[in-house]
Amino acid sequence: MRRLPLLFSLLLLAPGAQAQTTPSPKIIERYKQMLAANPVEGTALDRLWKIYAEQGQTGQLLDEYKGGDSFAGQMILGHLLRRAARGNEAAGAYQRAAALDATSPLPAMALAQLETERTHPREAAAWLEKAVALIPTGDPRLSETLLQLGTAWLDAGETVKAAEAWEKTVALNPADLALRRKLADAYQRNFLPERAIEHLQYVEGHSAPTDRPLVLQQIARIQQGAGQQDAAIAALEKALALTGPGNWLRTDLESQLIRLHQRYHRTEELEERWKKFAAENPRDLGACLQLVELYERLGDLEQQRVWLEKLTVLAPKNLEYREKFARLLLQMDRGEQATAVYDALLKDQPTNADFVFARARLDVQHDAAQTAKQR
Repeated sequence: MRRLPLLFSLLLLAPGAQAQTTPSPKIIERYKQMLAANPVEGTALDRLWKIYAEQGQTGQLLDEYKGGDSFAGQMILGHLLRRAARGNEAAGAYQRAAALDATSPLPAMALAQLETERTHPREAAAWLEKAVALIPTGDPRLSETLLQLGTAWLDAGETVKAAEAWEKTVALNPADLALRRKLADAYQRNFLPERAIEHLQYVEGHSAPTDRPLVLQQIARIQQGAGQQDAAIAALEKALALTGPGNWLRTDLESQLIRLHQRYHRTEELEERWKKFAAENPRDLGACLQLVELYERLGDLEQQRVWLEKLTVLAPKNLEYREKFARLLLQMDRGEQATAVYDALLKDQPTNADFVFARARLDVQHDAAQTAKQR
């Protein structure tokens, strides 16, 4: 029975709690002032609409702006009507705003967005063209609007016009690598590989050394998709040359290069080229590593053994290479050689559990179970 008073108390407090969550008139007025100063869609409009929607008073909000005859008022009205799914009325409000201020690009941008939502790309492009003409040079909105214009023309089936619009974005700031990457991605998505490669090549040539391999890898993927196998191979080889042993990207590049040669039945060509490089650079760890990777993918255990052994000679302190060599010897049923390698590893790291376990397993295979237990 004691729970009933508590329940009644909560019910009595509920309306008060709801009242506390309702924004004050000052906050609502502040949002309206922000919109009047900058009548664009954003946080102020989102919150204002939400406040009235939660109170079921969106109609009242629309009525408040219907009577306005200012540029900002008509722009805000258009945004609100769009949210109310009244597109034709929203278009009318935007056009009235355009008549009130013929120098502002905002009405044309809003009308373009409206036509995009209606799936009318050609009409959207026409409004975006008008917006571009009104946006001053140096305005950060210009680049984004040109990108939208290119997308609209592309959706309308006008590939040439789309490319022209996109290229204007680069002309505004040719040294902007992020913009060129964005543009290359847009070209790639829309099956324009040559234009994408052109911008990525510029990015690669002006990027930091650590970034260049990734850009070259992307170029190679586009070239491969376009059937340009020699160009793709050259890009991957260049990327590989920029990464040293231990680089996180190197294994991925080697795998991609090997797969590419396998796909076009050119594996012997790759093998010959890499062997020649290894002969000309006998102290190069990367040369050995890529041949190990190649023979591992080809399933050639003997050649893999040869190059792994060379690798352990070049880098005798690298335990990872030596352990990989020992495991390969076991795979090839060369137990005595594997035993010698594991003994050397244990001499360097006597408490390494992996080495101890592998060596004990060898003892068991050689009927030395007691020795295995002692390990």
